[in-house]
Order: sequence, then C-alpha cells, then structure tokens
Amino acid sequence: MSQGSSIALCFLLLICIVYRCGAAAPRSHSFYSGSVQALQSPIEGQSRRVVGAFTVAWRRSFFNAVASGCTSCTAQGTSANVCGSLCVVQNDGTELCELQDNCVLPQSGDSVTIRASTTDGVATSITFSDGTAVQNFVANVLGHDESNDVVYLRIPFTHQATSDGLLTIQLKGCCRPGPPQGLQEGLVNDPNGAYLLQAKVLVKSSGPYFATPTAVVPSHLTLPAGLASGTSVAIATLQTPLASAVISFAVGTNQEHGVGLKTSNQVNVQVAGPPGGLAVNNTTGALAWAWPSSASLYHAVVAMSNGEHSATVDVLIRIRPTGSAGSFPLLPSVPPVVKTPCTQPSVMQVSSPSQSLAARPPARGPTTAPQASSASAGNIKYTWTPQCSEVGDYGACFVAGTGLDVSQPACGFNLVRQCITPQLNGYNFTAGKTFELRIGDRLALNFNSSGVSPASDVRFDMVDVQAAEGMKVNNEPCAQGGPNCLSRIATFSWVPQLQHAGKTFFVCVAAITDMVDCPDVGRRSPEVCFNIRVPGPQIAVVSPGPNVEIFSRCNSEIVLEVTDVTGYFDMSIQMDELNGLPNGASLKSTVCTTVQGLPLPSPPVQGIGQCSTMRMTFKWAPSYRDEGSSYRVCFVAQSSSGQSTQHCFLLSVPKCIRCVGVGESLSQVAKAAGAHWLELWGANPQIAKPEQVQVGQPLNIGALLPAPSVGNIQTASFRTDRSVQDILKLNPDLSGVDADQRLLDSQHVCVPLKVCS
Repeated sequence: MSQGSSIALCFLLLICIVYRCGAAAPRSHSFYSGSVQALQSPIEGQSRRVVGAFTVAWRRSFFNAVASGCTSCTAQGTSANVCGSLCVVQNDGTELCELQDNCVLPQSGDSVTIRASTTDGVATSITFSDGTAVQNFVANVLGHDESNDVVYLRIPFTHQATSDGLLTIQLKGCCRPGPPQGLQEGLVNDPNGAYLLQAKVLVKSSGPYFATPTAVVPSHLTLPAGLASGTSVAIATLQTPLASAVISFAVGTNQEHGVGLKTSNQVNVQVAGPPGGLAVNNTTGALAWAWPSSASLYHAVVAMSNGEHSATVDVLIRIRPTGSAGSFPLLPSVPPVVKTPCTQPSVMQVSSPSQSLAARPPARGPTTAPQASSASAGNIKYTWTPQCSEVGDYGACFVAGTGLDVSQPACGFNLVRQCITPQLNGYNFTAGKTFELRIGDRLALNFNSSGVSPASDVRFDMVDVQAAEGMKVNNEPCAQGGPNCLSRIATFSWVPQLQHAGKTFFVCVAAITDMVDCPDVGRRSPEVCFNIRVPGPQIAVVSPGPNVEIFSRCNSEIVLEVTDVTGYFDMSIQMDELNGLPNGASLKSTVCTTVQGLPLPSPPVQGIGQCSTMRMTFKWAPSYRDEGSSYRVCFVAQSSSGQSTQHCFLLSVPKCIRCVGVGESLSQVAKAAGAHWLELWGANPQIAKPEQVQVGQPLNIGALLPAPSVGNIQTASFRTDRSVQDILKLNPDLSGVDADQRLLDSQHVCVPLKVCS
C-alpha cells in the first residue's frame, strides 16, 4: 500500500488528525455509532432558527498517533504527509495542538477543533439542504470508554433556514470500520464504508415546535453468537417526548447508510451485500434478523419519523466470539426519562438483578461527565449537576454482567432544560377568596403574566385540581404577535349548573410555559388559588307533622308540602314505594308556587325559580276494618339539583270513632255500632238535634278501655255486659285474638255504649 493510501486511511469519520502516518498506519477504523436531533427554536429576528446536535462515537486510540502506528506528530503545513488539523482543548484550558503535542487521548470535558477534509472524495462537513455547509467546527468530548476504545463527541449546530418547508441536515464523512485482520466483519448496506447521519425538520411559520425523533445508543451493541433467527434486539432504546406524535421506524436506505458518497476505492472496505432479512419493527424500533453464528461486525441505520420530522440513528452491532460463556444477563432497570432544570442536581437511579452493573459512557452525554457511584452491588446512582450552557438532550447506557458476557445496553434520557418560571403579575381578586356563585350566574377572573424567554410560549391553565364541568381558562391572543408569547392575558370563567349545587370547588390557576421537557415546578408560576361555593337548596317539609289521625269512613285529605327555603330551586315529591300506600289511598295532582321578585338567572335555567314550593294531596277514606291500625307513610322531597330528604309520618285510624256516611241517620249509625241512638246522642254532645247529623261528621260510637285495665276480651265483655261478638265488631284489629288471651298494653278495647236497657 502506498504512503498516500495510508494517509487517506487516517481520516476519522469527521476528523482528520495532524500526524504523519508511517508504514504501519492503521485501517480507517473511525465511526462506530451516532444519532442526531434537531428542533426549530425561533428567537427574535430568527423565526426559522433550527438548533440541534450530532452525537457520535468512534475509535479513541485513533487520536493517538503513536498508538495508531504513526511515527510522529507534525504541524500542519510542515510536511506533504499531513492529513488535516486537530486541536484538543483540555478541561483545564490547555490547548494541545500542532507541534506542541497533539498525540493525546481526548478526555471528558475536552473540546476538539474539526477542520474540513476531502480525502477519498468525502468532505467532513455539516450540510443543509438550502445550500449552506459548515466545514470547520468544534465538538465537545462527552466521555470515553477505555475498555472498548471509544470516545464520544457532541457536535452542536445552529442554522437559520431560508424558507418554510422540509430542511435536510447531514453530517457526512469517511469512514466506517473495515474488516481488520483476524476477524470476519461486514458493513450492512454500506459496501463503500462512508457514513452519513441525517435529520429532516419541517420548518413552519408558527408553532408548536417539536424535536425530531432521536435515540440513546451505545457505541456498539454486543450480542452473543448463535441468537435464534428472528430474535428482536432493541437499538433505538428511547425517543424524546413528541406530544401525541407516533414514531415509526424503518431500515435505513442506501443513501442513509452513506452508499455512493465515496468516489474512489482507496479505502478497501468492499464486502458482499448485506445479510438478507434484516428488518425493524415499525412501532418499537427493534431489529430482527437471521443472526450470524460466528463473530462478526455490522452497521445498521434505522430511520425514525414522527410525521413532521425524521432522523437516522446508526449503531454498530458486534457479534461476540463463539465460545464466550453464558447467555444474556437480564437488562438493567433504567428510568426512561429524567427531567432536569439546569444548575439543579440530576440523579438517575439504575438497578440490575445482576450483581455486576456498569455504566457505559454516555452515548448522548454532558460536557462535564456525570459521576457513577455504586451504593451497592446491582445499584448505581448516576449524578450530575448540569450548567445552563449544557442545555440539551443527554443520555447514558448501562450493562449488566462482566467482560463480553454482558446484557444489551439499557439507556435512558436526561432532558436538561433552562426552565424559566413565568411571572404571574396580576389578578383581579384576593388570593384565597371564596366566591359564592348561584346556578346560572357567571364568574370571570382575569390574570396576566410576563417574564418568559423568547424561545417559549406562556399560557394560563388550571393546576392541581379536578376542574368541574364547564370551568375553563381562555387565553387571549398574544398582544405582541409572533410565534411565542412573552406576556399573556387570560380569563377564568365558569357558569355552574344544577349538578354543582351544594358543593365548594378549590381552583388554582398558574402561568405555564410550553417547555414540556421541564419538570412542572420549573415551567409554571406559583399558583393562585380560590374557592367557589355554589349554594344548594335548603329543603324543608312544611306538612304533615310526624303523627296524623284520620277516622274510619271519613274522606280525609292530607297536604304534603315541601319547599326550598331559599326560594331558588324547584321541588318535587315522590312517594316511597318501599312502604307503599294504605289500601284505597290515592294522590291528587300537585300544585307549584314560587317566591315572587327573587333574582333569577338570565337566561332562564330549567329547574330554577318555577316551583320552589310543591304541594301534593294524600286522600284516603279508611273502612271500619282499618280502625285500630297505624300505617307508616313516607315520601321524598327532592330538589332540581338532586339533593333530597325523606319524610315519614305515622297515619293512625283510632277506634270508637266513625264518620257519618251518605244517607245515614243517627239511628243507623247507632245500630251498626250495637248501641241505641239515645246512647250515641248522649256520647256526642256536639249534636244539637239528632236528626241534624252531617255526612262526614265524626261520632263517638263506644268507650275506649285501656288493655291493662281489662286484661282480655272476655273480662271486658263481663265488666261491660256486652257480648264478645259485639265487642269484636268494634275492634276489627282483635278479630284473631282469643277471648281469654291476654292483650298487649297497646291493644286497647272499644266497647259499645251501654246506658239504655
């Protein structure tokens, strides 16, 4: 191989390093894996501003010329064999560049200057579909994995699109890993070995704006040889929240794998076509394949789309050697998303059923590396306090097991945001106030806020409550216009309905930004709370009282009257069917009245102010067989708002009193009672003349003796000189009682009058 070919092989996936390669120059092992995320993030004067970052992993030892087989490090321009320029700025600010010493291994917190290269026909560059390209840029070193010889870089970008529509953003360069000696490797869908990461953002004139799909991916996915055909392996482990959008997955196209980028064959990484049957689950992103039975290495590109935007993720799949012990350990348990305001501590708690648990350096990690502290075997706390200069989507991956016998990586996101709390500047009431609001009346409360970042929108909403039906917060159009609102005026309004009567509602309102990736406490103002009490009815039963007496053979009417004391709610009466009505009893039609002059809702509300007092008539004419009986009669007084109360009264038909029937004379009534008419006349002094009794007039027809004084019917008959049969005619309730059976204390005896003989 020529020295020129060796020099060409020195190019990183996106970096060419300043050293001169000797005869033992390495193959171009550079790009391992990568992902990208982009978001339209307008600011004042730049409504089409798009920001994002590429996160890539490649071989770390390639930064060190001596370790890579090169003989020396040479400043740019001092030799014909220089293949680019790399400067590393370390954490302490020391710049290692050119002649000083750039044969170093990058550490977490370093930054790397990447300059353009066009070796092998592929320029290391970030390109935008509207014609812009960036060929000199700085990348931040996120971390490294010494055991797997991996270094991670984050390459941020900011771009002002020229127009609305689909903007394509690409990071491309040379090269992917080729097959080293002693290991049979392949490059799925990428026979030319170049790489390309791509995002497509739909640039819009107004929000809301959501990020492209992305994934946390490790530098490589290690799998055991001999996996069953069709076994699913997740490579896109997690996507950032995208409102209600559904993310779909597909195996990347040849273009997305970088096929056709290279224009020469100087780098000999040609392999046969991709293994057949490689597929991705459209909804989960899990790869399924006829997995190889021997050690091998593959690249796979998965394209993700959420309808508006799309992005690719590239992962290196390593099949571990045959004979490595054991099967997959179980996956660690990793929180899928941790939301962290900048300057606040972030903790990712990771656990594993395995006794061995290790943190992989973050595939999408912070500039300042988090610290992994093991509290106990199988548990790791991954802690970090990000600065506001480190706002972005980060991630970390974890494996269970040791050596090559490790689980698939389990990865999680850490969403770092500069969470700006809006200010709730004013409202037209006293916080904590209790408002009394009648049915049909409207309550309107005004709020205003300000002090929000130009990159976010602020709106008002109810928080920490279960809003009653109909409660709403109306956000008025933004006063200054534009995609985001720096200040907002809103109105809380509510008109309570019948079902809300008699209840008190606790309501809180806050100003909330659209920073959905921030914790709630970081994106909303302190809430302002108030109470709304909706008065209910005050139900009262006017009549009847608890005890009512009516007489045998009298056509009696009892008025059932209920009212809402407030005069506001309509009332109704329903009989309690459980107790029922006495035989022959009936209900007459109802009568409604209401309070005049009471303020009523406008427009009118059904169930309000039409029938605040309800009357219903209970009608019954007990027969002589009901004498001595009592009945429990119940009814329900119910308001139009649903509140109700039950009222019961005891309806008694006393003995020894009967009403005059139609066409009856005093003599006829006396005969039916087993008495002489003179005896009956004498027992009823209210009758002036015996021939002038009135229909329905109650008459005393006997003498009522307390049960304890007579003991039994036989004794009552002996003492009053009346037959047992005559006594039973006036005591239908005792018809089943033996004459010599002792009576209960409540079983009084009505005996016929006995004056004349």
